[in-house]
Amino acid sequence: APAFQSVVNPLLTKVDQGQITTWMTRLTQFPERYYKSQNGVDAANWIMSTVQALPVPAGAKLSVYLYKHSGFIQPSVIARYEAVTPTTARGIVITGSHFDTAAYGGPQGVGGPNPAADDCASGSVAVFEALRVLTTTGFIPGRPIEFHWYAGEELGLLGSKDIANAYAAKGIEVVSYLNLDQSGYIKPGTTQKMGIYIDYTTSAATKLLSATVAAYVGLPQALNQKCGYECTDNASWFDAGYNSAMAFESTDADGFDGVDKVNADGTFLDVLSVVSVPHVAAFAKSTIGFIVEL
Repeated sequence: APAFQSVVNPLLTKVDQGQITTWMTRLTQFPERYYKSQNGVDAANWIMSTVQALPVPAGAKLSVYLYKHSGFIQPSVIARYEAVTPTTARGIVITGSHFDTAAYGGPQGVGGPNPAADDCASGSVAVFEALRVLTTTGFIPGRPIEFHWYAGEELGLLGSKDIANAYAAKGIEVVSYLNLDQSGYIKPGTTQKMGIYIDYTTSAATKLLSATVAAYVGLPQALNQKCGYECTDNASWFDAGYNSAMAFESTDADGFDGVDKVNADGTFLDVLSVVSVPHVAAFAKSTIGFIVEL
């Protein structure tokens, strides 16, 4: 069983569905968040500004910056939360999600408008909510925790590949990486559950994720899920040689099928109404459990 339940459980009570709704709604109000568009850049700047606005307890420090990529203008966002006085714990813990969008099938092409609520404002807000809870409750981490929002995922995991490969090249020790992608949809007629992936992930991180979901969320788990290809950002960390885990809104088959596309007339599919805020809150809770346990 997870070892730090007395620390984690009080934090979970602070996960706030109202805060989740507000942040997620604002992110979906950018016309799109395409990796080659100014809106994609503006969304990154907005995410950074929301991190900068968080209160930081005495004894901790919070930094955030834009990670620039070559070949496209959208930057990724990296926040780091750590103790002012470093502990002897080695390595860092990272959780991340992508915030860029794609709009296949629409009149303006892949870079056209798409609120992309489930894919992936939902995962992005769960990552932010985990950070918000840690800072606002005064939690001081034992080892540094990084929170990543990736550019360019939809066109080939571009942002996370850059960052994971750069960390590996620098020899940065990462205890584990936890990925969120699509954290909000519950298919009608199915039971709310969390999907745990076993491809492009490592067994130790996956076991910890499953244990934290059991202890801190209590939802049924769809274990042994597979994309069958490098479908999202955990693959970048896995390929770079790091421990990685991936949590998803459902079984692979029951995920929202309207992602990355819009209707031929330009009307949207991936809108806020497809996202269950309590489901997103469950992912924020499992994320808090995972990163605090490490």
